[in-house]
Amino acid sequence: MPAKPIGGQAGAILEASIDAALLATPSGRIISANEAASEVFGYSRVELCGQSCDSLIKSSRGALTKVLASLARPGVFRGEARCVRRDGTDGPAAISTAPTEDGHGAPCYIIIIRDHSELDEVQVHLQRSALRYQTITATTADGCWEVDSQGKILHANDRCCAMYGYDHAELVGMAVQDFEAIRDPEQTAEHIREIMQFGFAR
Repeated sequence: MPAKPIGGQAGAILEASIDAALLATPSGRIISANEAASEVFGYSRVELCGQSCDSLIKSSRGALTKVLASLARPGVFRGEARCVRRDGTDGPAAISTAPTEDGHGAPCYIIIIRDHSELDEVQVHLQRSALRYQTITATTADGCWEVDSQGKILHANDRCCAMYGYDHAELVGMAVQDFEAIRDPEQTAEHIREIMQFGFAR
């Protein structure tokens, strides 16, 4: 539980938020945190209280407390940040802040943090998958092309270009139907649907 209960609207928002949420004084000292914040930062809620939000949240625009104080609407901010965890690692997050009051009427900020660590991991995975795909298509002895759901060619490897006698720029934007001489339009459309559903077609 937090070091001291925070009542009022700020406390209700803090506990209701499904994202990590902190209450901090104008100087940046954390006075309360919800359970989601504990999970993001790796500290208990009690341990988070008293820490500086500037040491845990690295705003893309500099020290968070200075950013909040310098805005045209002080305390209102949305942007990207890095959250520093207990083990020293950090991860991407989107943050939004707003001025409010604690349960005793003292001014403070509520800071909502949406953890994007999983999204970051997905992007890394996609980049690795794309690199593997590029390596396979560049080194295979077979002709390969990438098409959209309408059969328009998005990419072709060098072997495919050599097979059909076009350079890459010429192939991109052409339709698979242009090369399916033995198929009627309905057969070609079914061929494309099979590829989209199963990843391949014979």
